[in-house]
Amino acid sequence: MYHQGDVLEDLEEEYNNTWIRTDYICNVCSRHTTGRHGRPYIKVEDQQRHYVFIRIEEARICEIVTQAEFVQKGVETYVEYW
Repeated sequence: MYHQGDVLEDLEEEYNNTWIRTDYICNVCSRHTTGRHGRPYIKVEDQQRHYVFIRIEEARICEIVTQAEFVQKGVETYVEYW
């Protein structure tokens, strides 16, 4: 998991100095299944994903916002990251 302020080594140029739209599996919203030895895990079909927008400048994460916050900013250009 990445955090604001992290430096991204070996970042591809298309993702530098721009906004990136990506998603992540939410451990809180996803249904957990108990596996071997009682360890919980998330099945693929039970994954709940959320979209976030990340602003990258000089290979550093400067800002991470929700989709709603991104819309409020009025930014129209971003790169999809899968």
